[in-house]
Amino acid sequence: MGRLLLDRKSSIETEPRTLNFRQIDIAREAALYVIHTRSPEEAYQIFTKGMESIDTVRAKTISMATKMSEYSDGEDEDDDDYYLPLDRAMKQGTTYKDVVTAPF
Repeated sequence: MGRLLLDRKSSIETEPRTLNFRQIDIAREAALYVIHTRSPEEAYQIFTKGMESIDTVRAKTISMATKMSEYSDGEDEDDDDYYLPLDRAMKQGTTYKDVVTAPF
C-alpha cells in the first residue's frame, strides 16, 4: 500500500507578512515626507485613503453581532461597553500619537 502524502502548510505561512526594520524605516521616512510637503488636509487624505469610517465599521460589527446572537444562549450583554468610544475620547481632548511616531 502506498503512502498518501498531504500537502500541508503551517499556519504561519498563511499569515500576512510583516515589515522588516528597513521597511519600517522607509515607511516612517515616507510619512515624514508627506507631513512636511503636503497640507494637513492632503496628508490626512493620503493616510486615510481606503479606510472605512468608524460608523461603517461599527454598523458592520453590530450587524455581525446581531447575527451571532441568534446562535447564542440568549444571555443579554451590554454592547456599549464593548465598542471603543473614539469620537467621545477625541471630543474630550484625548491625545494620540502622530503617524510618524506610532508603531507600525
